[in-house]
Amino acid sequence: MNEGEEYEKLPRFIPYVILPFGMALMLFRFIQATVRVWTGEATSLIVSHEAEDAVEDARRAHGQGD
Repeated sequence: MNEGEEYEKLPRFIPYVILPFGMALMLFRFIQATVRVWTGEATSLIVSHEAEDAVEDARRAHGQGD
C-alpha cells in the first residue's frame, strides 16, 4: 500500500487521492462563482453582508428590532 515503506497512521495514497479531489471541488466552486458574477446573479464574491441581513431580518421577525 505504501510502496513497501512503513507508515504510522495513514497510508500515503490517501492524501494523494484526496488532494486532487479537493482541488477539483474548489475549482468547481470558483467556476460557479465566476458564472454567477458574469451572468449578473451576484455582484461580488463576498457574501458576508447577506448573513448580516439574514440575522437582522430574523431579529425583526421575532420583535426584537430597533
